[in-house]
Amino acid sequence: MRLEAEQHVSMRGGYREPGVYWEFSVIDRATGLAVGFIRSETHPGMRYVSLFDGKYQGQFASSQECDAFIKGVETVLNHMTSFNLPTVDAQAA
Repeated sequence: MRLEAEQHVSMRGGYREPGVYWEFSVIDRATGLAVGFIRSETHPGMRYVSLFDGKYQGQFASSQECDAFIKGVETVLNHMTSFNLPTVDAQAA
């Protein structure tokens, strides 16, 4: 699994009205599938990340924080799926 945000938007536009936002996909580069999204809101300048149908969510002030959260979820899921747990048959023996 290699998660990556498609694009980040700079909040330097002069948008002051609430409700203006951009939404971008988070892609698993190993499979090419969209696994979540980042919603960047202009006022207040916040970014909301949702991965795997909302199972992993966070709200952040910068795109660097979003990237760190996405990489953290990727690292934990890769670690969890890399375990070679014994099967039920092996435990019975």
